[in-house]
Amino acid sequence: MNRRGIGMLKTLKSTCRTFPCRFATKVSKIGSGTGIGRIPSGVRGKDGLSRVNMPSIVTHLPRQKEPLPNVPEAEYAAPMAESAATRVTTLENGLRIASEPRCGQFCTVGLVISSGPRYEAAYPGGVSHFLEKLAFNSTANFPNRDAIRKELEENGGICDCQTSRDTLIYAASIDSRAIDSATRLLADVALRPTISEQEVNLAARAVNFELETLRMRPDQEPILMDMIHAAAYGDNTLGLPKLCPPETLESIDRAVLMKYLKHHHSPSRMVFAGVGVDHDELVELVRKYFVEEKPIWESEPESSVGPKQVDTSIAHYTGGIVKEQCEIPFYAAAALPELAHVVLGFEGCAHQDPDYVPLCVLNIMMGGGGSFSRGSGGHGKGMNSRLYTKVLNRYDWVHSATAHNHAYTDSGLFCIHGSAPPQHLNDMVEVIVRELLSMAAEPGREDLMRSKIQLQSMLLMNLESRAVVFEDVGRQVLASGHRKRPEHFIEEIEKVSAADIQRVATRLLSSPPSLAARGDITGLPEMGQVTSALAGAGRTGLGRRLSPFSSDQHFCKSTKSNESEGLCLTDKNVVFVAGLGGIGMDTSRELVKRDLKNLVILDRIENPEAICELKELNPKVKVSFYPYDVTVPLKETTKLLKTVFAKIKTVDVLINGAGILDDHQIERTVAVNYTGLVNTTTAIMEFWDKRECGPGGIICNIGSVTGFNAIYQVPVYSGTKAGVVNFTSSLAKLAPITGVTAYTVNPGITKTTLVNKFNSWLDVEPEVAKKLLGPPNQTSQQCAANFVKAIELNQNGAIWKLDLGTLEPIKWTKHWDSGI
Repeated sequence: MNRRGIGMLKTLKSTCRTFPCRFATKVSKIGSGTGIGRIPSGVRGKDGLSRVNMPSIVTHLPRQKEPLPNVPEAEYAAPMAESAATRVTTLENGLRIASEPRCGQFCTVGLVISSGPRYEAAYPGGVSHFLEKLAFNSTANFPNRDAIRKELEENGGICDCQTSRDTLIYAASIDSRAIDSATRLLADVALRPTISEQEVNLAARAVNFELETLRMRPDQEPILMDMIHAAAYGDNTLGLPKLCPPETLESIDRAVLMKYLKHHHSPSRMVFAGVGVDHDELVELVRKYFVEEKPIWESEPESSVGPKQVDTSIAHYTGGIVKEQCEIPFYAAAALPELAHVVLGFEGCAHQDPDYVPLCVLNIMMGGGGSFSRGSGGHGKGMNSRLYTKVLNRYDWVHSATAHNHAYTDSGLFCIHGSAPPQHLNDMVEVIVRELLSMAAEPGREDLMRSKIQLQSMLLMNLESRAVVFEDVGRQVLASGHRKRPEHFIEEIEKVSAADIQRVATRLLSSPPSLAARGDITGLPEMGQVTSALAGAGRTGLGRRLSPFSSDQHFCKSTKSNESEGLCLTDKNVVFVAGLGGIGMDTSRELVKRDLKNLVILDRIENPEAICELKELNPKVKVSFYPYDVTVPLKETTKLLKTVFAKIKTVDVLINGAGILDDHQIERTVAVNYTGLVNTTTAIMEFWDKRECGPGGIICNIGSVTGFNAIYQVPVYSGTKAGVVNFTSSLAKLAPITGVTAYTVNPGITKTTLVNKFNSWLDVEPEVAKKLLGPPNQTSQQCAANFVKAIELNQNGAIWKLDLGTLEPIKWTKHWDSGI
């Protein structure tokens, strides 16, 4: 090495000795050696000992976990209550403005309008479908769709329009600095659309193309949801179609659309919502564009044809069936078989109902999905839900099984949609019915906890999206005038107990079922069979096989030879004797919900208010009244029935419901409870007896549990009811001869005004009425619901006990046989 190199090494060595240490550690004492080599002398201390991994001082500042001297403690920012509050302002014209602040450069604003298919009863079906396609087209200030797109693109914005059964939403997400532009655009779209003839024609083509596409797709859910709503609510309110029916495509023109917009796009039916905006600024902009500038229809003459006001009808759930036999395309290349679809549902609850949150938990608990994901996914993706574990994972022929919960302002619909190859359709219905019945069983602790946590997480994750928060704000303010915070719903979900789930499930199952089916549905069970299977849960338990569906060997066959096929009450004519009081009135209410054709009430005292209530409950049903005292002679009864038959032509069901509970009036008790019932039955045989070429019919006689085991303090009443049971059983055995089937429904102690008038024979027990109401009893509504279920089951010779809210068949013990 040359001199220069040696000099540089000496200088470097001197520098290393005098320069402050920059290493993170010092060496520690390790002795004179390790046996694997000598430690370099450069890491030894002056004492000759080596040191490694000893902390060295690199700064005079304290460690990170220790506070800095003479520096105040940090104050961290916390969210302020007002930063998350939803502010609501109502303008002078009734339009509500709701906003919520949110960090970020962009905002979402839009209109939520009380509009949709449920309000289209007086219009051609499909108006809302057209409006969805016509959204963001030409307006008074924007000549065409391209001008609107340009306005949005210049500010980094996007727009959207969505319709549901009771709501129409126009929305835009845009740079917060362009809120003026977005508000002006939305006002024009909602209040000042020009709707040219060309745009209407293009919208009709788009709607028609969408309808054709939906029918060609293997996914039939949009069509089936229309069908199940039609089955549940009939041709009114929530039962009206969301998809435009093909037959009304040519009926919708500019005049129809403008008339609809004028009445439904009124300020009082609107909420302008914004997320990520200044509320005061938004109020001023909405006042400028929605109040000071007038809608386009105010400058145009209104057509004299069509409705003049909004349909404010309340949705009435009735239950029923809608089915369509058709071919649904299948794609063998995608390993998709030919499928038949079925949806079975019950009345749910409105979104302001106290049971709404428990029902949402139950919906998550049922869950479901498609077979494509049977082997994928994981915890939290619904793989542990009941429809997955008990249906999709158990039956390889099930293609999909999914629970749906639809909630509206005045009603709701809970249903399960299943699909399977046509040859398994009967089995599919059986499986769905079984799972619906199992909802009323007490859920497991883990099952309930998982469902609650999953619902909470879904709620919070969805609300991370600004667009979802906008819709939530708009819908809640439209429905209730304010917005409940997510914390409220988290707490409500946490409160849901197993008892709540059972109560809600029982509430669902107490309503009449709705059924929709599409595809090759030749194997679909009759509605009466489905109703029978659902009603049978109370007497045979939830784990039973549902025998009414099939005679296949893997189903349990009925052991009764006198079971009749279930009865669908839709479009039936029913004569109800004494249908306006107590149990009778509540039963009449249940009957009109079944979409009868005619309900003829024969009663001693006229009650116009009750008749009007029944008519309003379901305007489709013709409700009529005839004065009738069952104690009149037989010929007078026959004369009255001739009048009834002349009016409605046919009668399908006769309900004998007259009765009094007063053993002080012995002759009248016998005349009303027994003789009158026999006379009415005898009179109608003149019209029904197949020996006289009659069509046959169904007789439902109201007895009492006292017909099985008498209340000894009222022997006259108990004796008449025992007579009713025996008389009806005899009628049932005569059915092969007369063509008339019969059965009795026998209520237990029920809270009605009649019970308070219950007088004992010879006053042997003055407080008989008080004592009868002491033990557990049932309401007249519970009794009526089971009453109608018994009618739908239509089992000839059945003796039904309606007690404590349950429906149970009684097995009559045979002690003697006449031998004839």
